[in-house]
Amino acid sequence: LSDRQGSFVAYIQRLRNATNHDLSLVQQCKIQVCTALWGSGNPDISGMSVGYICSSILGAGLAVFYVLSIRPKMKKLALKLLSCFDDCATFFTFSIQIASIVVLARVDYGVSAASMGDVTVRTTWTVSALTLLPLMYSLLLAGLPQIGANTQFTKSAAEPFLSNNIRRDILFSICWVCSVYPTLSRMIESFADSVIGDKPSDILTTKEWRVLQDICLSQTSPPSVAEYRLMNAFGIMAPLLTSLFAVSKIVMAGLHRHHDHKLQRHHDLMKIVQQPLDYLRRLLLVCVPILSIGLIWSYFRLQSFQANITQALSTQNSDSEWGFGQVVSVVVFLPVIVEVFFSWHEQQEEPAGEHNLVQEPTEEAVESGLSCYISQDDIDEAPGEHTSAEKSLSNTATLLKWRQTM
Repeated sequence: LSDRQGSFVAYIQRLRNATNHDLSLVQQCKIQVCTALWGSGNPDISGMSVGYICSSILGAGLAVFYVLSIRPKMKKLALKLLSCFDDCATFFTFSIQIASIVVLARVDYGVSAASMGDVTVRTTWTVSALTLLPLMYSLLLAGLPQIGANTQFTKSAAEPFLSNNIRRDILFSICWVCSVYPTLSRMIESFADSVIGDKPSDILTTKEWRVLQDICLSQTSPPSVAEYRLMNAFGIMAPLLTSLFAVSKIVMAGLHRHHDHKLQRHHDLMKIVQQPLDYLRRLLLVCVPILSIGLIWSYFRLQSFQANITQALSTQNSDSEWGFGQVVSVVVFLPVIVEVFFSWHEQQEEPAGEHNLVQEPTEEAVESGLSCYISQDDIDEAPGEHTSAEKSLSNTATLLKWRQTM
């Protein structure tokens, strides 16, 4: 009975046959049955708490640093760190999504559910949604209006972050596609008819399920009904948000690919639509950390429940073990720390007073990540001759910024 092969329905049938339909006899093999039903943890997914925290905190922190940075040097540092973090978080997220698919598919299709009980499955759903959220920061910040119309950039500051938007869109879309299966698995579990109830078609009656809960969970503190509802709310809203964002990016990419010449004719209309889209980006930037906090709470609440179960059964909690996956989940974000050190070192060695080129970008150019580089001598000698160039740049910048919107 400790080896749970096949589906939940098949396992309950085996349990009935073994106990002759008297589930109170489960007390004699409590450890095996309770481990099969509620799981004993999976360190390769539910044990990598440090990696999930690093991803969420670094993403939110760098996004705030980028938005609030005013000085060109700080803005340049924020851009470099965001670019580095996005690369690290993308591959971390991709690996977690693949692992989630493998684990959930084995359970859903009845291949094997060893150590994969209800708690471990819920944890897998949670981390699948949690790891995808930090990837949205760089996509939302691309094209977001900066604080102040006179914000100055250098060419080397804008290029590393804004020149790779297409690559980021593609990698985010790949990670999102991988997260579709865990999302569907959770949706089916949340909204499908339960197999536990008093209907003739139910595999377990409510009374029988309470007997199993009393045997396995009597010395634990399981989440309340309200807590489960809150977990489901965060776990469903986060995938819906990322799905809407990903689909909008794909649709807009298709429109620009096949109808770009038509969009160029409606420059004024694009400027009108751009403002509400900018407000929507700001709203999403607020929603992402809120959802991340909710999912982190769900993760640790489930981990606490899992630890209670293993303690009550006097078994080993594998989620607390450090292995190869746990070490990699931390090391994968070390390049961000290394980038901080080298960027700081480079800024310390930069000679002061190099202002040969002064950048005075228009507001539209700043919003789209473009810069108009004008010599200081040209500004002094001909202060009004570059207005036409700025106007042309404004039109081009507005169109390019529209391409980055959802």
